[in-house]
Amino acid sequence: MLYVIFLGLAFAKLFEFLLGRVKIPSIISWFVAGIVIGPYVFGLIESCPGLELFSRIASIFLMFYIGLSTNYSAILRKAYLSVIAGVSGVITTFFLCFFVLYITGNGVYESVLIAIILSNTASEVVSSTALTINNLFVYDVAITASVVDDIIAVIAVVIISSLFLNLNWSIYFSYLHLSILAIVFSLGLFLFKHHSRKSYKLFQKESMQALIMVILGLSIAFTIKMNINELLIAYATGFILNMMMLRGDILLRTDTIVMDLSDFISKLLYLIFLPLLFIYIALSINIASIDMLTLVLLFVASTIGKLIGCSIPIYIKTKNKSSILIGILMMMRGSLENTLLSMLYLYNLIDIKIYSTSVIIPFISTLTALTAVYILRKYFST
Repeated sequence: MLYVIFLGLAFAKLFEFLLGRVKIPSIISWFVAGIVIGPYVFGLIESCPGLELFSRIASIFLMFYIGLSTNYSAILRKAYLSVIAGVSGVITTFFLCFFVLYITGNGVYESVLIAIILSNTASEVVSSTALTINNLFVYDVAITASVVDDIIAVIAVVIISSLFLNLNWSIYFSYLHLSILAIVFSLGLFLFKHHSRKSYKLFQKESMQALIMVILGLSIAFTIKMNINELLIAYATGFILNMMMLRGDILLRTDTIVMDLSDFISKLLYLIFLPLLFIYIALSINIASIDMLTLVLLFVASTIGKLIGCSIPIYIKTKNKSSILIGILMMMRGSLENTLLSMLYLYNLIDIKIYSTSVIIPFISTLTALTAVYILRKYFST
């Protein structure tokens, strides 16, 4: 197990270094590394329980990080155009992808879940790519719109998948218990804020970060024990802490505690956990099971959906020709999409055929979008 983990990590980082020299995103480099060292090329490693465990931990921390680090104030500043681009792109892409999945023989709920995931955009890839475009309008709208559909994808997928994993009334009682605990916890923080304003001075930054991790750890342990989807709780925990920070809560303001923790988690994710997650994804697919017709149709549907759904509404509202670049950027997919697909496969909500087919889409669409941005960016620079 340790052999698989460390050899996988070594090759993931090696490919990240090599392909990074030609501006290939890290997520693609990690996936290619997994294919190369996996059973379909050199056969150096195979998937193992330890790698699966790392992928689940990576998924939890990624959801927590997204909730904790998202700049919701930026979304509010660009709320009008961001919501238009994000929601329109999600709706258009969802219906196109659902149609393709359903007519190619997949069940309704599998089609719904995968269509939602492929309607998402990788905000981390969009932000890094948008920096290469000298156009502030495109940068602001694309990044905030990608965060909007991140939020839609996370909430929709984990709630729908939870309903299929728990087809009995116990899930509702579980959420009721969780809600009661959340209310009690919020009241405790409220009392702390208004009646112990000087107490935070007694805590060092490391102590407060440790307390935040205690909250995350207990939340995840509780949800797993009660058979609730841990990804939604991880995201919600990060989101609540983020909101408390933005609202000036005395518990979280000191010395940018949450931002420092967010930076640390980001480094940990990109240094260790996400590379291993993508190695696991590469090792878990079955190339022989890939349905080429579905793959091609899904790629076309997910590309057209984002391009039309995001670009046209923004152009109608602003008459800005660079709206086309927003649509192209919104075609990019990455860590979140593959994490959610991996979650569905781990929970046996989708079979190996549709998993192996759909997990390729994020990489193809991201490479396509990168090529298009490289060609068009000089025509839309401001």
